[in-house]
Amino acid sequence: MIHDRSRDRTNKDARNAATPREDDPTLVRNQPALTTSTGLLWLVCGAALLLVSLALMIPLALTGDRITIIGSAAIVLLYAAMVVVRFVIGNRRARLTSLAILMIAIGVTAVIVLYLVPYASA
Repeated sequence: MIHDRSRDRTNKDARNAATPREDDPTLVRNQPALTTSTGLLWLVCGAALLLVSLALMIPLALTGDRITIIGSAAIVLLYAAMVVVRFVIGNRRARLTSLAILMIAIGVTAVIVLYLVPYASA
């Protein structure tokens, strides 16, 4: 009986295609910002986002809008959580993922609060 090696290669290729490409640098989870960073860059970018968000919210908070006061406090607390995460979590991957999630939360909170301001004052 003759063994067909091309069939084996096809099955092997199918198995390799089904497994995740852990070493593929183009995958989002394999980006250097989520694998090799110390977290300082996340804190700097988070601080910039915090300052932009507060620059938009503080003038509105001075008019007495409670939603912007609460939103500003939430954003400051989220950034404080970023600082705590940077120095407390030892596992690099978990630390960087947490920092990314907290930074996204700052942006989402700012957008939601600024969207709700006209409706809250009506």
